[in-house]
Amino acid sequence: TLDRNEASVFRPVRSNAEIRQAASTMRRELLEALKRSQTAKGGIPASLNPATKAGFEYWSNGQALTGIFLTPELSEADAHQLLKGFEEHFESGSTIEGADGKKYGWVAHPKEKRTQAEPAIWTGAALAAALGRPGLLTGEDRERALTRLAYAQEVLKTYRPDDANGWNMFPNQEDAHLHNVYTTALALLALLETRKANLPWEGSVEKRDQLLHATAQWLADQYDDKASPPGWRTASETGTNTIDGLTLQIYGELLRAEAETGFELPHRILNQMPDYLANCAERKFNFPADSGEFSAFFTDHRGQQYVAREALGFLWYPWAIHAAQLWLLRAERVGAPKEDQVRVRRALGHLVNELGNQAVSKYKSEWTFQAAETLYGLSVIPPQ
Repeated sequence: TLDRNEASVFRPVRSNAEIRQAASTMRRELLEALKRSQTAKGGIPASLNPATKAGFEYWSNGQALTGIFLTPELSEADAHQLLKGFEEHFESGSTIEGADGKKYGWVAHPKEKRTQAEPAIWTGAALAAALGRPGLLTGEDRERALTRLAYAQEVLKTYRPDDANGWNMFPNQEDAHLHNVYTTALALLALLETRKANLPWEGSVEKRDQLLHATAQWLADQYDDKASPPGWRTASETGTNTIDGLTLQIYGELLRAEAETGFELPHRILNQMPDYLANCAERKFNFPADSGEFSAFFTDHRGQQYVAREALGFLWYPWAIHAAQLWLLRAERVGAPKEDQVRVRRALGHLVNELGNQAVSKYKSEWTFQAAETLYGLSVIPPQ
């Protein structure tokens, strides 16, 4: 009742203006940290802390460029300077193809020398974000970027056994139907950014929209509304629990798919979002992040067969911001109960206004993916 009437004193709710101002400040600081770390070759290293000597990775560089080119505070001069970040992805010897000409994309980690889907997905998402900025890429520069985007999309055929289900983390998996929820969520992100930029997929907007709908539907079908907490689990060797950060990420992406494409979001997912998001108001910044280890028997680009393994940490903070903002936009559009809107806006204000300084302080000097994902999550909050 208190929230329905916006009468709470002890649980204050930030205004949209306050949230937008804080979000803009956070974006500027994270953008500056990424820009400052740009190397002479143009890329963003895997860590923003020079002492770690982490080197360059296509995966995190693609994440960084995606967040950068979606940032409304990015100046034209900085945007042109940061476009150089794509060069390492397409210089001679950077991409991998099999003896039969099949495109495998980019190595996931330099020491392992094997490819997987994530670097290609983020490369495609970053190119779409750059191409979607009005006036940034014109003439020959735009044509080159479009050619590179088409190449990344060609690579991703290797990680998509068919056009109707999920996507695979590794190429040529022995079990082609062992789809990965995380990889599929990233594929949906790239498809959404491609559509937002009004660009085709494999030369066709119809193919793009068909893949987008099928990918969103497959993800929706994997949701477990009976779990505690509800959400998504994935092919992980570390347990069968739902994964918090992954659940928040997919919440936001499905909300976008609904708003931008008319995808029908199942009520069994929609009905659980407000409580899940509102509960984020109780979290401290050190709330634990889930992790997972993934493996599959596959054949690499050299024809060698072995088990590929990948360990991931799933940040919850950026995706809670992302999902909460997108849910609030939906709530305004459909007239969700006032008390639910107030509860989720309280959570969003807590995440941005109360925890924002801690997030920026930590992420601007640690692993690049942390700053990149946070910048991406903040990108859906309008500027002041």
